[in-house]
Amino acid sequence: MLVLIDYENIRYTPKHAFGTDKVDFSPLLFSELIVARRRMPSFLLRTHVYRGIPDPNFDGERSSQDMSRINKWTADHRVVAITRPLQYVWRNGARTRFEKGIDVSLAIDLIRHAHSDVDADVVVASRVGATETLEFKQAVVSLPVA
Repeated sequence: MLVLIDYENIRYTPKHAFGTDKVDFSPLLFSELIVARRRMPSFLLRTHVYRGIPDPNFDGERSSQDMSRINKWTADHRVVAITRPLQYVWRNGARTRFEKGIDVSLAIDLIRHAHSDVDADVVVASRVGATETLEFKQAVVSLPVA
């Protein structure tokens, strides 16, 4: 099984859904839980974690913390981190950061692995684009969508 996780997207889900704080979680443990709860016997081949990384020139402390977290995750060979630099714009006198390219990277990897030895793909994201990518993969490759 290949698990593709849009980390920030999922990290903020409890905040948006329930008004609670954002949560940090282990992508590997989360992926292992998905595999363990699957009805069909499976094994975790890889977990891809997609994440924007702050520019150390603008946000050195957060950048360092995020890189430390990523290094911890990727200590296990099954975890691959796909990062993109955060983009910065000035709005109303304040610098705002946002991810750019994470969703596209995830979609490209999903299609790229279409003909691999993966028995199932699991996309963990809350944005709309993931559904269309899974439907495209199913139509092109004729593989079941798990």
